Amino acid sequence: MEATNTTYKKLHGLLQAADEADAKQVFEKIRRGVDIGSILVQSKETSATTPPGTASDDSPSSCFQQLRSWKHCRPAPRNNRLAPDTDQSTILTLPPRPLDAYVSHWHQDRWTQIGWTKAHIHHLIDAIFSWDYLPFSLLSHDLFLQSFYSDSSQFCSSALVYAILALACRLVNEDKDELEVLPSGWIGSKTFLNQANAKLHKHRSRVLPDIQAIGVLSLYHLRCGQEAKAQEYAENFMANIKEYHDPDSSVRNKGEQYERVLDITYCGAVSLSRMLLLTTGRVFTIRLSTAQAHVSILNTLHPIMQTRNGGRGSSPALTPGGRNLQMLGMQFISGKIFELTEWVYNFIALARSSIRSGSGNVRAFYKKCLDWYKELFAYAESDYGRTPFVLFAHIYYHYCLLCAFRPLIGKDMGSTDIRPFTICKETAQSVLALTQSYDDLFTLRRVSGLMPYFVCTAGMLGLSMETEGRSMSSVHLRLQHTAQEDEMMAVQQSLSPDEGNVRTASPYITMSATDHARLLLTKMGSAHPAANIARNQLQVT
Repeated sequence: MEATNTTYKKLHGLLQAADEADAKQVFEKIRRGVDIGSILVQSKETSATTPPGTASDDSPSSCFQQLRSWKHCRPAPRNNRLAPDTDQSTILTLPPRPLDAYVSHWHQDRWTQIGWTKAHIHHLIDAIFSWDYLPFSLLSHDLFLQSFYSDSSQFCSSALVYAILALACRLVNEDKDELEVLPSGWIGSKTFLNQANAKLHKHRSRVLPDIQAIGVLSLYHLRCGQEAKAQEYAENFMANIKEYHDPDSSVRNKGEQYERVLDITYCGAVSLSRMLLLTTGRVFTIRLSTAQAHVSILNTLHPIMQTRNGGRGSSPALTPGGRNLQMLGMQFISGKIFELTEWVYNFIALARSSIRSGSGNVRAFYKKCLDWYKELFAYAESDYGRTPFVLFAHIYYHYCLLCAFRPLIGKDMGSTDIRPFTICKETAQSVLALTQSYDDLFTLRRVSGLMPYFVCTAGMLGLSMETEGRSMSSVHLRLQHTAQEDEMMAVQQSLSPDEGNVRTASPYITMSATDHARLLLTKMGSAHPAANIARNQLQVT
């Protein structure tokens, strides 16, 4: 206690001696969780701060070249006023910081041994939960936290905690660079990435939480714009969990609860691999034998969804009420996303094969998807409203239909009234419109790493149509004026000698779907390197 008082006295002295700007920097470091001792040490050192480098488009082979099957298009009208400072629309609200996050030293986390408290780490976990629930679709969030707090290795491991922290720090604090220590003094995501990989390499004999860590790291690499690594980790994730999920595996004798988490992780691993193949366009280029090699997960998935939906045998920790009800809804929606992924993946594999898909099968698939969406819409809107993950599910549905019917464009559908091109056009427009809604509600800074691929693919279709002399419906966006611009416009109008000739500036601007996609990708680009690469692929050449 005496040592703690001495530390705080030194901090008080530092703040008294500092000017206003330096004091603000100290408070910012405290808010970000930098240890007070480290702040005191840094104050004594003189070091030049090197500005972080910018991400380069010269990344490993990007899938966006695969998504773009055309070279030229006609230029669409653009408005120079739509090059906004992307920081203007990225003010976000994070979960409230726990009061004991930086003072309860007796609650320091033992999983990482970096001096952070469990409350601090839980705060970052909540940030992922709020903005991108998909990583928790790969594990059981509630059981993970129980093991995390009880220091049990059943559903938690150091590798998994490090992987989650890497993703959380990337989501909360970083833009284009994976740094070990940020200029602010906050520990960077790369430090946690290296620690997670070190733990995984050290323990060659995998336990379930370590396998889940591989899946979380796949999503981390996707967020960093490293899609090849993301796919590699996803395939590794799936290969490891398949060994565990074998009916004859000894780990299936660890109890009903453990088996349920094992099933969740298995479905998540298979679905994550397929989602990456869908979003990067590789599902259209890989060998069919590879695409069709996976066994269906539906027999495993549906019992899990019934349990998560409050059915028989549901976990007491997930009984409806408050945050637990929200958790239950998130888990059910993630199950629905996995279900849709399975259908679309298999439908595309069939469409690419030599087996002719009759119009009746196409109609049945389309109806099944429409019913899926109707159920999701009713379920989400009745209980969970407008959360980032629910809106992500809406966008993902339309993207999946775009992918599913893309191979059928130009093919004879017989007497059926289904028109693949019309479906693709409408779903692409929906992807862009819903992403705009996402921006209006939450901003695009902390979207899932999959979102740039959704928007890029929709923009590609718009670009293709423009090349052929057609186009999607124009987009009408409200102009965002600054207060100074609004004041100047008001003065100009009041000084007009002839009020009858005053032409009021329209609060809206019209742009093409391709320009809209570029604008959305520009806003994502501040935190998603893949968005910058995708935007460049949509440039008029």
